[in-house]
Amino acid sequence: MKRIYFIVIILLAVLSALTYLYFSKLNKDTHITDLSLSAATAQSGLVFCVQNNKSVTDLLSSQDLLQRLLSKDKQKTLLSLQSQFLNDPDLNKYLNGQNLYISFIAAKNKNTDLLISTQINEQNDPATLKPLLKSKVISLTDTADVSRLTTKDSLTFYLKQKDNLLLLSTSFKTISNNLKAEAGKTDQEFLDYIKTNLKLTSNSVASVYLNFNFQQNLLQQISPSALDESLMLFQQQDAFACLSYNYSKEKILFTGNTFVKSDQNYLKLFTESKAGKITIDALLPENTANYTIYTISNYTEWSQQLHKRFTELNKEKEIQTALGRIDTKYHLELQRTIPEYFKDQLVTFQLSSGEKLGVINLKNGDKLSQLLLDISSDYQTEIKSFKEQDLLYYYFGDPFKGFKKPYYIIIDNAMIFANNASTLQDFLSNYSGNHLLINNKTYINALDQLPNTSTILFYLGKKKQENTERFGTFIYQLSADHKNFQTNTLLFNNNTP
Repeated sequence: MKRIYFIVIILLAVLSALTYLYFSKLNKDTHITDLSLSAATAQSGLVFCVQNNKSVTDLLSSQDLLQRLLSKDKQKTLLSLQSQFLNDPDLNKYLNGQNLYISFIAAKNKNTDLLISTQINEQNDPATLKPLLKSKVISLTDTADVSRLTTKDSLTFYLKQKDNLLLLSTSFKTISNNLKAEAGKTDQEFLDYIKTNLKLTSNSVASVYLNFNFQQNLLQQISPSALDESLMLFQQQDAFACLSYNYSKEKILFTGNTFVKSDQNYLKLFTESKAGKITIDALLPENTANYTIYTISNYTEWSQQLHKRFTELNKEKEIQTALGRIDTKYHLELQRTIPEYFKDQLVTFQLSSGEKLGVINLKNGDKLSQLLLDISSDYQTEIKSFKEQDLLYYYFGDPFKGFKKPYYIIIDNAMIFANNASTLQDFLSNYSGNHLLINNKTYINALDQLPNTSTILFYLGKKKQENTERFGTFIYQLSADHKNFQTNTLLFNNNTP
């Protein structure tokens, strides 16, 4: 019996030792990964992740369309990174199999800086890297915290090594600022979000992680047209996105998910709204520069969440008072007008000339026109204006906040509105003349690359007069999926047949 007890005790001791060693290694690996991720996210809300595997890096370097996302100097930087470091067998063995994080960081004059963050693998001694580097580059100068090195292709990089952690950039300021941005200043939620999704995207060629809380307007660097404050989908959204790259010679397509954090975020209202086939874009003029389409599959249920949001914003009481006053003044029951005759889609859009318009589709436009007569003023036969302000905002929220007392027309079961009557006159001219966005082959070809149903669809196109090598079409597609959004991001080449 004593012998059995002795064997059991030995087995428990061995098991405990193995458990300790396993979790010690796990904690060590996690700590290393946390260091590189902390560095990658400390200054950036747009992080590109790729595994340092020759087949992967060769595949990405052959993708000409990806290079078009970057300025020529950034292309040169990444090509140098590959040719001078990753393609060198002696240097690459230190990083083989490791994740490379490329952070896009806003700089002066609407430029971006790149920060590459990674770590040395377990098979190599970090202390031996820098002596090897000196033999591979033209010059390497050490300072207190940062090394300055010049590669054989005459590019200057700044390198920070701290144990296994490596930071590399062509900007000394970027490296210096990152050293000041300690882990305590990193958005821990964003860090945890990336760590969770790294497991889900481990088989992807490359992944992109977005933190919409960063107000850096990095989209401006790749957009085919100018952005403005009307594009609320990308402004001050308390949300994260994880997108995986899908290799193609014809387009750049990322697929994944968008996670909306705050319950007060307007997008949160749509996380349970079933995706539908987009039809409202059939009304949009050919000179539409950008739009955001929202699908509301069940307005009654959706409006309850809207009222809850207004309550959280301390606006619900004020809104109900205003609606009650209007009902009394005009002897109406407003709830039986726009809410009852709204169908399932709304859109805000901007023309290339800068004018902004909105549209809601309707179940019965003729009937709604009659019901709105008492609270409308005639401008022309077809064009009217609301006598009271904020009606559209009360029923649909943020997208229509800029339309206080708009002019509107109702045609073909749709209400189109704008802040200027002349804008609607131009709209009518385009619509009657069939000068529509859906006749644009590039636009239709771009939509054909994506699923035909959406909950939210954002489009940004290139203006005709713009002579740019950037993409002709940018689309961000969200489809509700159990309180998150399935997400597709498309950059489409204008020259694609």
